Order: sequence, then structure tokens, then C-alpha cells
Amino acid sequence: MISILEDFNLSLKKLISILESEGPKDNYIRIEMQKFWTQNDLLLWLSEQPTHPRLFFSNKDKTFSIAGILPLNIIKGETDSFQGSFTNILSSNYFYIGGHCFKIDNVNYESKKGDNRWSKWDDFLFVAPKIAIISKKNKTSLIIQKIHNHDEILMNYISKSLKNTSFDRSLFKEISITETKSNQINFDIWHAQAKNAIDKLNPQISKLNTNADDINKIVLSRLTEIRLKQTIDPFILLNKLQNYLIKSHSFLIDLDGKDFFIGCSPENLLTAIPKNSKTLNNWIIKTEALAGTMPINKHNKTSMLHDKKLELEHSLVIDDIRGILRQFCIDIREDRLPKEIKLPHLRHLYYAFSAKINNFNELIKLPKLIHPTAAVSGSPKINAIREISNIELHDRGWYSGFVGYAGKNKFSFAVSIRSALIQPKKLSIYAGVGLVNSSNPKDEWDELNIKIEPFYKALGLKNYL
Repeated sequence: MISILEDFNLSLKKLISILESEGPKDNYIRIEMQKFWTQNDLLLWLSEQPTHPRLFFSNKDKTFSIAGILPLNIIKGETDSFQGSFTNILSSNYFYIGGHCFKIDNVNYESKKGDNRWSKWDDFLFVAPKIAIISKKNKTSLIIQKIHNHDEILMNYISKSLKNTSFDRSLFKEISITETKSNQINFDIWHAQAKNAIDKLNPQISKLNTNADDINKIVLSRLTEIRLKQTIDPFILLNKLQNYLIKSHSFLIDLDGKDFFIGCSPENLLTAIPKNSKTLNNWIIKTEALAGTMPINKHNKTSMLHDKKLELEHSLVIDDIRGILRQFCIDIREDRLPKEIKLPHLRHLYYAFSAKINNFNELIKLPKLIHPTAAVSGSPKINAIREISNIELHDRGWYSGFVGYAGKNKFSFAVSIRSALIQPKKLSIYAGVGLVNSSNPKDEWDELNIKIEPFYKALGLKNYL
């Protein structure tokens, strides 16, 4: 490990000299930086890079942030090929950043005619960046994957990109919107959709699983499209969004310089860390049930824990995750009772799990078994997804899928909610609500508005539909 001082060129020349004399070890170089880079520093650096794709992920407690450029390898495809690809990613000597869409194997989730905004996006995409900057706890490192002895072109690129990074946060200026036009379904259409979904739910919810065809919960999403005179800078929008959606995983996937998927999600899908990094057995996994929503309102201090509708909505997510973990894991530990967590504008019910898993072949199945949780699909999920496909008028694409990093025998994924797709002069914002048989469509509509409000605030817009 080499510590980079103020003169980046001198440090990199020293690195080249070492490589020429000793050769690269495992084609992987980690250089500890003298300056600690915050997640906003990483976003600034990433925004100034002229290459595509560009990728960013930061966990919810901000103890780990990563930005990557220059694809060394790209793994992508349709959802039914994910498990084989994921096996290769986890077994690789490199790490990847990427994500997966909402849909799952063997469930007919139909593309909507006329909604082609996701046409360039594969079902999943993971990129091994040749260059990455990682901030972990209080240290920042430059990572170079697959380096050669005389790769001076790469070294010169790194030197230039680091040296030219300004760290001037004033570059994250206010977003100025000169003209907007918003499109989304109106309340009458939403009311009909929600009523359609509720009518399909099991009215005898206390008798769960008495019939395999019963549906106990359906999560419906809404698309809000904002058309603009100018294209939004995704890095500035994500920077602003993080101010309103704290305690959240942040992510940005730049597909080609024109399509960007960004968001700030409060929900962890699954994290796996090996107990022994040298062997393919014994992992500690963590996941959580996050569901049930109530706005933070000084006039409403009612405990979510005493709300029967929210309790039911959340318990279905807990049961779904618990059932999967019991099939594959040992030493399962879980919270004794649900608790409330507070975000700046919302409250949610939260319940954490941890467990051990000793079989690599079972570990690689877990992300696609837990995804999508009942928090973004419904319960039971396969029946719920079929109804979602029939009722919703838009493609979810990567909304309510998962994003994160993986490789070197570990991974961490967040559920990609509180998210939006940015395209030239267009912003598509997604939000969803869980419907059970006691749901009120008007209340759910209001919840959808609250969930997209941070995007409007980040854009400097006061009103939304």
C-alpha cells in the first residue's frame, strides 16, 4: 500500500517504478489517500469524468461509499441468467457495482406497450470498474483493478483525474428549472386501480395461507413524469436529494451519459460478509423488513405500533423474509419487536434480521429469493406480481429492484426505491404503497405524494400533482 501525498504525479511515478521492479500482485492495487473523501467528494470526482458508465453507491450510515469508472468487465443479461452471472461475480477477484430490475424469474411481468423508457436497460447490469475510489469509515483508497507493469496511459489518466478534482462543492449549485410539465395518472384512475387491487385481496386476513391463490397484500406504484426544457444534472440532483432523504443508501448508475438511474433508499435488501475471506463458506448475512408509512406531522403523534393496518402490512414482510431465511440459514437472530424509524418527512416500521449461512451455492440464491420483498411486491409475492403486471400502466424497470456492490466473496444490496430515471429533458419519478384489505385509496394517494416530495424539493419546485 502506498500513501499518496500532495503530488499525485510523484506518487504514481513511484507506483509505476514498483510495478516495473516487482510486477503487479493479483492485478489489484490499493493506494491509501492522505485526504478523506466524503460521498459528495466522490460524486464531484465522478461527475468530472468523461467516460461511461459511471457508478456510485453509498450505504445508509455513510461508512462505505464507492465511485467507479472505466469498465474492466460488464456482466448483464435477462433475469433468468442472473444466478449464473452472480456466481461468477462473487467468485471473481474483482468487485462490481450495479443492480437488477424489479421482475423475477418464472413470473409473467409484461412490458407495457408505449412505455419504452427502459428499453436500453438490461434486466441486470454489473460493472467491474478499472478505477474506483472507496471511502470506508475514516479512510479513502484509490483502487486499480487489473493493472499491467507498464500501464502508463492508465497511470496518466488517474493522475490527471485526481489532480483536476476541485472539491469545490459550490459546483453542486441550485437546480434551475425554467419550465416543467408534469404527467401522471389522475386520482380517479388511481382510485380505480387501487380499488381493483383491494378487491383481489383475501377478506379473511386472519386466516392466512388457507388458499394458495389468496393475496394478502399488493404494492402498487405510480409514475410521475416531469418534462423539462433542459436536461437535469444527475449528480447535482442526487447531491440535493441526499439532504432530504438522510439515513438512506445513495446510488447512481450512469448507463451511457444519457440515461441515469438515481435514488436514496432507506431499505437494505441483503448484505453478506464472509467470516473467513479465504474460504467459500461461513457468511454473516443481514436483511430487514421495512414497511408501513406514516408522515411526520406535529399534529399526528400516533404510534405506528398501534395501527392495525400498518402492523398487518409490516408483518407480511417479516413473515416473508423469515420463511426464506429458515430454509437456508442457521443461527437466525431477529428483533424482538418492530420499532419505528424516523426519516425527515416519514416514519416506517422496521425489523432487523441476521443469520449465518455455510453453503456458497445457497448463498447465491438468497438475493433473488428475498427480492422482491413483500414491501415492494406484496404477499404472496408471485400472485401479487401477476396482479401488479395487470393493473399498473407503466414498466417499473429498475424501480423496486436492487442496487449495490458485489465481488470478492461478499455483497451489499439496497432496494431501489425512492428512485428516478433521468433522460434528456425528462425525469421519471417512482413511488409505491402497500395495499391491504383495510387500505383507503385517498390515504394511499396522499402517501405517494409525500414520497415523491423530496424530488420536488431538490428540483426547487414548490408544488406537485
